Amino acid sequence: MNRQHMIWLEQASPTESRLLRLPKELILKIMSYVAVDSQTDYPSSLIELSKTSREIYYLIHHDPWRLLTLWRCAFHVRFDTAALYRRRLDRYIDWKAVMNRRFKALYGCRAYAQTRQTSNLQYLDWEVIWEMLTEHDDRNVWLLHYYDVPVAAADAFTHSDGSNHAIILPILSLLVNYDFKLTDALRSSQNSQSQIVCPSLTRMAYHPETDVMQTTDMATTFSPAQDSSSSAYHLFFATIFAHHPTPYQSIPGCVPIPLFPLSSALFDVEYLRRYERNLFVASLSESRCGWQDRPVIGSVENVYASTGFGSQSHYVTEAHRIEGEWIGYYSFQDEGDNDSDNSSTSTISSQPGDWVDGPIRLSLHIVPLDPHVHSSPQQLSSSYLSSSSSSSSSSLLESSSLYLSSPPYCKTSENTTDSLGFPSNHLRTCPLTRFEGTGIDGNGAFTVSGLIDDSEDGQITWEKSYVESEETWEYSGRFVWPMGLCGRWGDEEYGGPWWIWKAASSDSIALPLPVLKPH
Repeated sequence: MNRQHMIWLEQASPTESRLLRLPKELILKIMSYVAVDSQTDYPSSLIELSKTSREIYYLIHHDPWRLLTLWRCAFHVRFDTAALYRRRLDRYIDWKAVMNRRFKALYGCRAYAQTRQTSNLQYLDWEVIWEMLTEHDDRNVWLLHYYDVPVAAADAFTHSDGSNHAIILPILSLLVNYDFKLTDALRSSQNSQSQIVCPSLTRMAYHPETDVMQTTDMATTFSPAQDSSSSAYHLFFATIFAHHPTPYQSIPGCVPIPLFPLSSALFDVEYLRRYERNLFVASLSESRCGWQDRPVIGSVENVYASTGFGSQSHYVTEAHRIEGEWIGYYSFQDEGDNDSDNSSTSTISSQPGDWVDGPIRLSLHIVPLDPHVHSSPQQLSSSYLSSSSSSSSSSLLESSSLYLSSPPYCKTSENTTDSLGFPSNHLRTCPLTRFEGTGIDGNGAFTVSGLIDDSEDGQITWEKSYVESEETWEYSGRFVWPMGLCGRWGDEEYGGPWWIWKAASSDSIALPLPVLKPH
């Protein structure tokens, strides 16, 4: 019997449980097993165990060991953790406090689903729900459904005055990939082929400037960095294809819209932009010059300051993902034609005068900002990301899957973040990315020339020029992962939403190279 065990025995009275007479190491091992007795509920057995004696209570709630092992282990068996390690957050997390907040939010959603009292929607913690969604790799989405989060999110939109759209729309846009029935909450109450999408979502799709996306103070109200308008455009198309009775008969060559599994690696840029915004909000009382050079800003610490993150010289980017084959749809509103019987058979109607045109296909690639500079694809790629980073989401997913192949609690931050170079693999010093491409839709072949501006959180603008008619339209939008790109085309007087996603190999086609007419 060693001295540590003797001290441990002296702390226990003769009348206490024999559990305390075991070696302390064995008691800690027993506690660890109790902490993982359930993978769906809060570790209430651990709380009950802490009530058996003062010594056990101290070990569970106050001993430094609890943070490094006990509550960390309890967290790992219930939630996905790959993103936390990849983003180097594990060293700053209070595992017990984070788990308490998550289960409070989950229990709140379940309680709401049982009563459906809309007055309780305002008390739900949507920030926690968003964090769980964007950290999902294997467990989180299942937990969200287990606790009826989709029910609460759908009702939050249905009964909203618009002030929560900045958070609810991105959440619904992700959840709909796992439950297409969520579009029932976005469907028009008229239940007719001519009116599929509810008026509020249609208004967002065609007149986003009239919708209240966020009316509260940014410093006190959470909202994702994922653009809520772009999420609304995705939900608009998802609702049409979920409820239109004959889309494949109405659109020649109609391509079914895909559902996308979530992966935390796809949300690293969203996390960084949200984090950067939090740093900015914390520094509102200081000058920009003073903010960029401080590793600590107000009450928010810039844990990535050494990489240049949060400074005026570095921009968060995912512009390299623009390259590839894309496919999707765009919609327009024809106020002068509300008679679907007289309309073209190549479109479908979501409401009187609202049309979804046939598939649009594009092939896009990055080009130098200066058109007189000729660079190889390899040179362009290296200019966007550091040599240690991956240049596609697939390589990020491969690295993440290697991490997940072993028990999470066996990994450390060093062997999960350095291999990905986070966040350096999402930073660059030039905010602009130029791209070009070709495409084809129901109106013919066209060329594309566009720009991505990372100083505006990845705002994408491009010009679509038809070869035969020489007609030109302006497009603007943003990345909305994992769905792809969503935005609006046209001008203030005429236009509509669009959505394109990365085409699978079976969907890819050889696009005709447009022959440019001399001016």
